[in-house]
Amino acid sequence: MPTSLPLEGVVNADREARLYHVPRSAPVVARVLEAVADMGRANSVPIVFQPAEATTDLMMTPARFASRTAIEGQDVVHKGAAFAALMIREALAHLALRSEGRKESVP
Repeated sequence: MPTSLPLEGVVNADREARLYHVPRSAPVVARVLEAVADMGRANSVPIVFQPAEATTDLMMTPARFASRTAIEGQDVVHKGAAFAALMIREALAHLALRSEGRKESVP
């Protein structure tokens, strides 16, 4: 994933959806993620998505993954060690699939 999803509690997801006209339904999100994965494959760039356990229904990162100062500082991007460990596990699993010659999965 080029960047992690914004942190819940910092960004108002409903406001952002209205402002940018971004539908957040599961089918729309699935189509967007598949399109991103297709672009990556077409350019030989593997995409490692943020796992479902670290994604809310509104396509945000749960606040429990925030860095110590992210919520107070209104920092939408920086996550803590638990999130880093999760993404490293996800990347390693992705690499294992690639080494076996299997297609990476799309959430």
